[in-house]
Amino acid sequence: MASHASAYTCRYRSSAPAGLAGTTIQGSSNATIPVPVQDTAETGQVNIIDLAAYIECKNDNPGTYTDHMDMQRASTVLSNNFDVRVKANGVEYTVPFSGSATVLHLPKGGSGSYAPIPLQIYYYMKEIPGERVAIKKGQVIGSIQAHKYSIPAGGAPTFTWTFTAANDTIVTSGGCAINDGNQIEINFGVMNQQQLSSTEDRRQVTSYIPYKCRSTSVNMGIKLSLVADQPTFSSDLVQTSNSAIGIKVMRGSDQLKPYSNTLHSTITQGVGGDNFTFSLLKQSGSTPAAGTFTGSATLIMSAD
Repeated sequence: MASHASAYTCRYRSSAPAGLAGTTIQGSSNATIPVPVQDTAETGQVNIIDLAAYIECKNDNPGTYTDHMDMQRASTVLSNNFDVRVKANGVEYTVPFSGSATVLHLPKGGSGSYAPIPLQIYYYMKEIPGERVAIKKGQVIGSIQAHKYSIPAGGAPTFTWTFTAANDTIVTSGGCAINDGNQIEINFGVMNQQQLSSTEDRRQVTSYIPYKCRSTSVNMGIKLSLVADQPTFSSDLVQTSNSAIGIKVMRGSDQLKPYSNTLHSTITQGVGGDNFTFSLLKQSGSTPAAGTFTGSATLIMSAD
């Protein structure tokens, strides 16, 4: 009873992946925890695991105990080509990490309310295209080993939280600006049902997308990947808010499919670019509902 009384309890916040909000995670037990993984940014910090956004903990008996969580180890599936860090309670460490770092301090006399876990694992993007890593939903992406102790109860159970990806994505260790860092806006305009086909690209928009590195000394082959949700009727298309319409992405005669393949291109003296054609396809046998629809995707650059 004393061990349970001095424990803390953790749970998923309302912003957690679908179906997990409010689910309890025992604060001093081994657990496998699904977390959303951010798409690769072009510059700066890319979050791999952000517990503060999705998990919170509370002291179960703040009238009697002060509870602590210290991190002993942290690791990810990413190679040494990635500049990976872990930030625990505002202090940054390199990954893989081995040592002792305070993560949580839930004081005696506190409110006993839930508080986010201040722990992030992330990496800094390098300024040239780098290693590409495809992450699949359910894949183990990292872990921390920690121990919990209470004052005055004592005791220090050691536990491991293993993190799995809650979504498919692609990350790279470095890259250059795509479209000058701006969103690529594709407007198909107004159309009628006769302009939509399940087999022919009747409605197309072509756009030149430039690539630019910070250094003009970058000369290399690159690979381009597409990260996007897919409609239920085709894994080759980008999903839109209209369930019967998808977006096809082409460069010349080559289709770029979400998560499925890569296209080759080049950077010369720090710059490059390609013409992409975007077209609309409808689900076979369907009559798509009228009205405005949207879709989104992320173009990812990596070294060839």
